Amino acid sequence: MLFRSEGVVREREGLPTPEEIIFEPALVDEVRSVVGERGWSVERVLPCTPLQEAMLAASELSTGDEGDEGAYVNRVLLDLKVGVEQVEDAWREMVKRHEILRTCFVRAGHARYAFCQVVLGGFSHESEVVDVADAAGVEGVMRKGVNWQAEGGEYKPPYSLTYIRVGGGMKLVLAMHHALYDGFAMEILYEEMEAWMGGTGGELGEAVSFAPFLRYMTGVDGERADAHWREIGRAS
Repeated sequence: MLFRSEGVVREREGLPTPEEIIFEPALVDEVRSVVGERGWSVERVLPCTPLQEAMLAASELSTGDEGDEGAYVNRVLLDLKVGVEQVEDAWREMVKRHEILRTCFVRAGHARYAFCQVVLGGFSHESEVVDVADAAGVEGVMRKGVNWQAEGGEYKPPYSLTYIRVGGGMKLVLAMHHALYDGFAMEILYEEMEAWMGGTGGELGEAVSFAPFLRYMTGVDGERADAHWREIGRAS
């Protein structure tokens, strides 16, 4: 596997450092500076997958002049049966366990990768509790925007947790950009949160990093792969 570091292409063993995956040190330093202005440190600067880039680009194209969030920000409304602080404790642990929940997106200015994903160091999520009178109030909270912008934004993970106190009960609106997750990942996240709140969080295994997959992805010879599948298509 070949990685770029300090302008020299070389072979490395083991998990690559952020600078070694694709981006030149100058770009990584620039990203660190931009994100640092918002008060965060940087653990990793990684390329995005093609699917992530497609969703981020679609979000940019569908963002209106008034700054609405565009496409691919999804929401789920959860009816809580436990206290807010229990959920908050579990979410804080998930943020520690999973890099993707500490990840924001920044324009890369790279010939091959338009965006990079930046794992933030020292990140702690924010949430809020709001009171509403009825279902219409809940709907209003559901329409609350999420800042995901990869340029000129807040440079923080594009999701939000909003607790709604309504009718004597408590609900949670989890809004998240689709570039952070898929259905399988959310299922794992819910299961781990339930385990943590149920007192069995200590039995969870080590979280799987996204970096090894990205390492594989960046080493794929795209032209060779396309030729392979074209040949299969002709044979069928």
